[in-house]
Amino acid sequence: MLNRDRKVATYKLALFRALCDIAQTNFHLAEWLPDGRISVPVHDIAERWIDYYWPLFEDCAFFIPQIRGERARGHLRIGFRRQLEELITAFNRSGGLDGFAIALRNDSLNSQQRELVKAAFNKLIPVIKEGPVTHAGRSSQGGQLFSYEHDRRRMIVSGDIWRELCLSGHWIQDALILRWGELTAEISRKTVSPSEVIDRLLRTPIYERNVEDARRAYHNLDSKECVWTGRTLGRAFDVDHVLPFSLWHNNDLWNLLPSDPRVNRDKRDSLPTHNLLKRRREAIMSYWSVLHRSNPIRFEHEISRLAGTHGVDLSNSFNVMLESVEVTALQRGCLRWEP
Repeated sequence: MLNRDRKVATYKLALFRALCDIAQTNFHLAEWLPDGRISVPVHDIAERWIDYYWPLFEDCAFFIPQIRGERARGHLRIGFRRQLEELITAFNRSGGLDGFAIALRNDSLNSQQRELVKAAFNKLIPVIKEGPVTHAGRSSQGGQLFSYEHDRRRMIVSGDIWRELCLSGHWIQDALILRWGELTAEISRKTVSPSEVIDRLLRTPIYERNVEDARRAYHNLDSKECVWTGRTLGRAFDVDHVLPFSLWHNNDLWNLLPSDPRVNRDKRDSLPTHNLLKRRREAIMSYWSVLHRSNPIRFEHEISRLAGTHGVDLSNSFNVMLESVEVTALQRGCLRWEP
């Protein structure tokens, strides 16, 4: 499909990229069905589309078409361009994409922003459902690849495709971004280069303030210990990523724990071993409780995305994190580390 399917827009590439992203970092959002297929909430796909298309739309002076025939002053427009451009304008002075992502996770949108977000999702979800979900695979004679569950607003994917995305999604994502750049250059009649598009597609919300929120919560503790060694920490400590940022690009609060600076330097981009995580279970969960108390709305949002459930169940979330580390190690062939 990625090589041969007819593409009048970049929708199919965006859909597969979102599925790869969920399969790699939020696979518990997927629900296995009795017939061996899986379902994924379309809302979570739409949220990722905002992240992908935002950098392509935000420069008003540099028009980047995303559908054949789209022109800066023409009538043909990508299905949700107007709604997303209005949302981008609303955050021009509030941190741009990073500010939007933080406000969404903190549930701190003002009334105007909330209406713009609602309008964007109300347009995005039908575009996803009526576009790539319906048409992916048909033009390459592979048959319809996906279907849609209207009652629960979930996309249906075959179990075979899902397993492939879980195992190889990291590499498929790279190919998707390259193909997206090439397709956009073709659509634009070479007025936009693939590299200009790829640079924008590689941009993801960094959430720098998320790290500072975790640091602030730990700084305010009367006493604390290194999450990996149990050594007492003073005022000087690092905020370590359990799953390295280089692998997941994830600054969710549950992934940020206090560490001795020397230990953190030694760990670098390695994954903690299964035994280390099990030994330090109580310390990890106690820090999660600290983060929950200091930032309840955001912590609940992020831990729910990790576990694929509503509410906060720290014990279950720990087991999901443990599984996520093991799956990431299998997918990427990462080094394992103990202090």
